[in-house]
Amino acid sequence: AYDLRILITTVSGHTAERTVSGTLDLDPPGAPQITQRVTGFTTNTRTVTVAGTVSVGVTQVNLYLNGQPVQNASIADTSFSGSVTLVDGSNELQADAVNRAGTSPLSQAVQVTLDRTIPPAPGNLTAVAKEMGLISLNWNDSDHAAISHFDIYRSTSEFSDTDTAVKINSGPVTVSAYDDIPVSDGLYFYRVVAVSTGGNSSPASQMVQAESDRIPPKAVSISYLPLGAHDPDTDRYGTGQVTIDVTVSEPLM
Repeated sequence: AYDLRILITTVSGHTAERTVSGTLDLDPPGAPQITQRVTGFTTNTRTVTVAGTVSVGVTQVNLYLNGQPVQNASIADTSFSGSVTLVDGSNELQADAVNRAGTSPLSQAVQVTLDRTIPPAPGNLTAVAKEMGLISLNWNDSDHAAISHFDIYRSTSEFSDTDTAVKINSGPVTVSAYDDIPVSDGLYFYRVVAVSTGGNSSPASQMVQAESDRIPPKAVSISYLPLGAHDPDTDRYGTGQVTIDVTVSEPLM
C-alpha cells in the first residue's frame, strides 16, 4: 500500500495538501503458450522438448504431464524450454507460470502419443520386370493401424540387412507399390520396410529379385534352308517350303 502526498505552497507561504492512497499489486501471469509441440504429434522417443513463451516478469515455469507437475523449465526473457519423459500411449502436456504475485492458469493442453510398437513387415512382395528396364514392385499393406510410409531397399546381391543395401525412394512412399528404373541393366534384389507414424521401422520384407532389361532383342543371324527346288548358283527358288533359322541376342518371351 502507498500514500501519495501532494503539497502546494504559494509565494506568500500559504500551503495546502492532498493525500491519495492506493495499492500497487502485480497481477499473476497469464497462461504460458506452448509453441514447440503440435497437438496430435506421435513419436517413438520417450524424452521430448516442450518450449513456448511467457509474459514478462515470470520467475518459474512448471511443466505438467497428464495433470501432474514433472519438471521446471528454464527461462530466458519471455521464452521457456524443458524436457518431459513420456509414458507409452497418450500424453497431455501443459505448463503454468509463476511470478511474485502468484501462479497462472494451466496452458492449453498438447496431446502427444508415445508409440514404440514395431509394425509387421510388409507381405507378399513381388518384383516384375517390364519394358525399358522398369521393375514394378507390389506388396500388401501392413495390418498395423498407424503406418506412415514405406522404404524400399535395393542391392545388386542378396541381402538380409538393409544397412548393406541402398534405400532408393527419395521421399516417403505412402502406397503399396513402387516402380524402379535402375541406371543400368542387370539382376537386382529388393526388400521393403514399413515405418509407423511414431518412426518405428518394421523388419524387412522377404527378398525378391528381377532383372532390369532395356536393350531390345535383335536377330544376330538368319539362315534359310530350302525344302523345294533351289539353284544355289543363281539363288533361285522353286515352289516349296523354306526353313528359316533365326539366332537372337537374348532369350525371348
